[in-house]
Amino acid sequence: MKKIPPKFRARIEEAKQQGLKELDLSNDYNTDDIDRLKEIPPEVFELEQLESLNLSFNNITTIPQDLARLQNLQSLDLWQNKLSEFPRVLGQLPNLVVLRLQLSSLKSLPGWLSQIKDLSLDLSQKKEQPCQGLSLNYLT
Repeated sequence: MKKIPPKFRARIEEAKQQGLKELDLSNDYNTDDIDRLKEIPPEVFELEQLESLNLSFNNITTIPQDLARLQNLQSLDLWQNKLSEFPRVLGQLPNLVVLRLQLSSLKSLPGWLSQIKDLSLDLSQKKEQPCQGLSLNYLT
């Protein structure tokens, strides 16, 4: 596990102590790479009360299976990360209704995605970085 930036460690600890339902581990466009998460800190998966998790503007490349422990999760923001594959574990989150991803790094969307009931999928992308070669033909 890479070192967790202090600002994120403090937010995780606060969420744990206060039983918060929302956790914001996002950055902004100007954040230095050294202050961006490369992976989701394992402590996040202990916060089973979470309903909203914002991980935008980080350098996360994979989503671990442990995310399935967050069964109350309703909103997940993964925009502006470095995911190249659609995280299969998202299909194991029964309450997920809002998912935000950046299209430009994904190659395809899986067919099982259409089985997630009431999911609002935001696949926004920057106009100057069009997504080429994305396969959508498995969705119904």
